[in-house]
Amino acid sequence: MTKRHARISVAIGFAIASILAPHRCVAADSELIKLASKQFPNLTRAERALLEHADVKNVGRGDFAVAGSSDLLDEPSNNPTHADKWDHEREVRATLIRWMYVDPDAIRQVDPQGIRLLGARIVGRLNLSQLRLPYPLSLRNCSVPEPIELASAYIPIFDLTGSHTSEIHAIGVTADTAAFAHGFVASGPVDLLGAKLGTFDAQDGHFASSTGYKRSLAAFNVALNLMYSQITRSANFSNGFTSEGAVFISLSRIGGDLNFDGGRFNNPTGTAIDMGSSRIDGTVWIDPAGPSTGYGPQPTKPFEAFGLVKCEACEVGNMIISDASFGGSVGSPQGFLGGGMFVKHAFFWMKVKLSKQATLDLSGATVGFLLDTEQDWPASGNLKIDGLTYIGFGASPGYASGDANTRLRWLALQPPGYHPQPYSQLAKFLRQSGDDTGATKVLIASGDERYSQYRIGGRFLGWFLKVTIGYGHRPLLALLWSLLVVLVGWIVIRTAFAAGVMRRTYPENDPPFPSVDNYERLYPLVFSLDVFLPFVNLYQEHYWWPNSACTGEITFGGKRLRVPGRWVLYYLWLQIIAGWLLSAIFVAGVTGLIRND
Repeated sequence: MTKRHARISVAIGFAIASILAPHRCVAADSELIKLASKQFPNLTRAERALLEHADVKNVGRGDFAVAGSSDLLDEPSNNPTHADKWDHEREVRATLIRWMYVDPDAIRQVDPQGIRLLGARIVGRLNLSQLRLPYPLSLRNCSVPEPIELASAYIPIFDLTGSHTSEIHAIGVTADTAAFAHGFVASGPVDLLGAKLGTFDAQDGHFASSTGYKRSLAAFNVALNLMYSQITRSANFSNGFTSEGAVFISLSRIGGDLNFDGGRFNNPTGTAIDMGSSRIDGTVWIDPAGPSTGYGPQPTKPFEAFGLVKCEACEVGNMIISDASFGGSVGSPQGFLGGGMFVKHAFFWMKVKLSKQATLDLSGATVGFLLDTEQDWPASGNLKIDGLTYIGFGASPGYASGDANTRLRWLALQPPGYHPQPYSQLAKFLRQSGDDTGATKVLIASGDERYSQYRIGGRFLGWFLKVTIGYGHRPLLALLWSLLVVLVGWIVIRTAFAAGVMRRTYPENDPPFPSVDNYERLYPLVFSLDVFLPFVNLYQEHYWWPNSACTGEITFGGKRLRVPGRWVLYYLWLQIIAGWLLSAIFVAGVTGLIRND
């Protein structure tokens, strides 16, 4: 090569270098990279990308700092499932992220949009506890193999969407948005005890407990803990959410809706969800057909809970449970526990699949309207509604009716034993609806259940009270029985008189005057009334009484029939006793002394 050609080659090289030089100088001249390089030598490609993207002077930044080769969220190379194949250049030191939040000079160089990192592996424990973080942290599709510490921290937005993490310790964290969604996977418990959040989004998030977890949550097999939390807007556990362990939301306050649509909660030997003693101002949705919540597409799978779902003593606007299944391990408690809860408007229970052991427990609950379907009621013995109060039932087609016959089948599903309150509550509803006949039927069914618990003596008493006054709810039945007894007595006395076994008794013997025509006549019907009525004296039995030592005869149907006076006497004794009993229970029934409502 000639010198001339050499000089030309050098000139061309310098020209190319001059073209490329500005692109290299952007990163090299970045104040944030310069600051970081002093503290963190040998920055990786991912770290440089993070610093360059976060630099406040970078006006042409993309959505994320790209640690890999693609800026597409759904690119397979950005799936943290394959993080073990990522090279060293995709690593970001946890201490570098912390430095960006605590170093005053670094904070001034970071854009308010904050840290937005895609597809990186975070090396070391990320400890941001007790810090007031000035800008958001978004780790998308990242791998965080060591625990994240956020206890008592404040952060505007905490976004781990699509990332795979270890356990997260964030007790008392404050954030406007906390996102663990769209493929997020935690291999250990996520502890947000006492968190103060604007929105909590865990749709399509995957949470798990850990046997190696040394804190108190391990004893309860907890995968996600939001106890004592305050969520201003909505909390979302839907669209593919899964938990291998318990989800605790108890003793919390949620200002919007609580969404479980399409979630799967698995803790078959214990509690799957616990939202007891919480207040949810909006609706608890366990219903794929519910309105759009703004959290993505509607779920395609039904809600599944393997273990207890607890909503005891909670307050909610509406509770909608539809297209859901409840189960668990054989011999372990399972089903829905809503004892003592308060539902302001409506409680829906439809298209629900229950295992044979699953319980629906609404003991002591208060609901506005109860809308359920008969085919979705639990197995016999697994419905607990003692203390449940409600305004009414669903009146639209498809819902179980609120009539007496339907609801008596419902009450029959309660556990063995006498439970008076559900009967009186149903009777109250029917009476207020104008169905007095149905209300009486329910109260009589309550009496049947009550006396069925007794031994033979109590059962006989119950039978007697039922047929005579309907346990006090049909006192006029006593009048019908009284009329029947009086009519039978009339026939008996008339027959006895015709047979000649009725004798004169005034005053205890034959009268002194000989004329029979002057003696008081026997009126069989009046005599029967005189014997039957305990507090009325019609003076018929004062003048006449059967002669027990005499036997007479009458002709009936062409045959001679013997009428012993002693049998007439025995009958009158029974009629006197019947008069006392029927009169007493009639008065007791009318005054309400004999009732079980």
